[in-house]
Amino acid sequence: MKEINDFALLVKANWQFAVDDTKQFRPLVFWVNAGIIAHFPIHSTAAHSHFSGLASEANCERTFSYSGRVLSDFCKWTGLLEQ
Repeated sequence: MKEINDFALLVKANWQFAVDDTKQFRPLVFWVNAGIIAHFPIHSTAAHSHFSGLASEANCERTFSYSGRVLSDFCKWTGLLEQ
């Protein structure tokens, strides 16, 4: 509970190290800061998990395609496609 209260009190002025030249806030830069990790370990872990997702669906599509090929090969091998 202390971490939640401390995070609520965090002032945006303390976030300036995570703002780039275009004045955009970079959440990953914020959450990989050693001070932030030390002070907010639970939030930091959750943020790393949330913000580390891929921007594209290529991995998902590749996995789906591979599993389709495996299933198709399995069906050919077992003769299920001929029924």
